[in-house]
Amino acid sequence: MAVLLGPLLILTFCLSQALRDVYFGHVFQGVDFFAVILLAFALSTLIFGAMTAVRRPTQFKLLRGHIATVLAMNVTTAVAWSCYFFALTHLEPSIVNTVHSGMVR
Repeated sequence: MAVLLGPLLILTFCLSQALRDVYFGHVFQGVDFFAVILLAFALSTLIFGAMTAVRRPTQFKLLRGHIATVLAMNVTTAVAWSCYFFALTHLEPSIVNTVHSGMVR
């Protein structure tokens, strides 16, 4: 049974990502995706930044010491997600899922 656990987890992941793409494809065809991205990134930055500052202040100080790296990582992540959401608004979700899965893995 343990031999089948890996393929089963991969199959579950792929199915969940396909469902995500179909759902987001439907949602973003009727909503301005830049507003969603701005809201999602702003909320996640505030929430997780505050959690880190409160729970691990020493880690937060280390993070502030590498602000250029943190900003570069956030900008590249934002560009990647923006491209993904933009594609979902203009292409079929199955195509976006296939391209996204092929590029990431």
